[in-house]
Amino acid sequence: MNTNVVVRHLADPPLLKVWDHPDADDFMLFTRIWMGIVGPQEREPGYAVVVGEVYDGDVRQKARRKIVLDEGQALDPQDFDEETRKKHYDLLYCDLEGEDGQLQQVRKVDLPTLDDLRIAMVTLKDLYHVNLGYTPPNSAVFYQHMRSTEGLTHYSPDYDDGQLANWYPCFRHSDATATLSDNPPFGDDEEYGRQLIESLLARDELHVNEQCRLFRNRSLMAPIRAVGLVCSAMQMMDWTHQIREWREQDGYEDHRGDENEEQMVREAQAREIEARLWHAGMPVVPPRDYILSMEHAPLWN
Repeated sequence: MNTNVVVRHLADPPLLKVWDHPDADDFMLFTRIWMGIVGPQEREPGYAVVVGEVYDGDVRQKARRKIVLDEGQALDPQDFDEETRKKHYDLLYCDLEGEDGQLQQVRKVDLPTLDDLRIAMVTLKDLYHVNLGYTPPNSAVFYQHMRSTEGLTHYSPDYDDGQLANWYPCFRHSDATATLSDNPPFGDDEEYGRQLIESLLARDELHVNEQCRLFRNRSLMAPIRAVGLVCSAMQMMDWTHQIREWREQDGYEDHRGDENEEQMVREAQAREIEARLWHAGMPVVPPRDYILSMEHAPLWN
């Protein structure tokens, strides 16, 4: 997991600008960065992956390159500095008593559980500013388990940002949450997802970052399944028309304390309502102008 990644939001067009580390000169622009999440299956633990779609400035309706940016099953101590390892020791290690009675330090990433997957997802969400994640359908218990993960879809209002920062290694702010969906466009068609990934790799339309070692291990099922969920969703939810509406200009979004924050929230609500109507096969009504004018527009997490 690249804990040094830097992500900024461009104001218009609303793209994600990503640097590999704070001192990097080169950056990439993404139209969206989404997460795929798969629960334990057979002998594999749960798995989460972050996939970004590259923005190339082309307004044609076309395939756009995607990058498997990062992944996680649990937090790996080697991805954090010494100060963070000490501060979040219980998230990274467990101490087991050996045969000689001495405590032995064991990395949780070597024995991952669902509890470890939860904190890994929260960390990936914060690092890459993920606002949407997909889980396989027909797994209501796992889906609800993920939705109830504090720090992913919600934060407790009983604690301030200072306290939350002590609990989550890469905490941003309490408004930085993601929406989860268990209704991917192609359902639970694992074979289609595998074939789609094979085609994208063969066409050089899917790249994989070096740190994604689990995905590179092609014998594992969960990584292929999770990446397939995101890639198929991006393929179906075409952003061409949104790209054509954007106006090029400089500047970044100010997500907190900005006088336009309420409008930005309503824009996000409107986009989600439109997406849900689209998924349901319904026309996108009410129109966005009406949604934005609603006094209390609904927001699902």
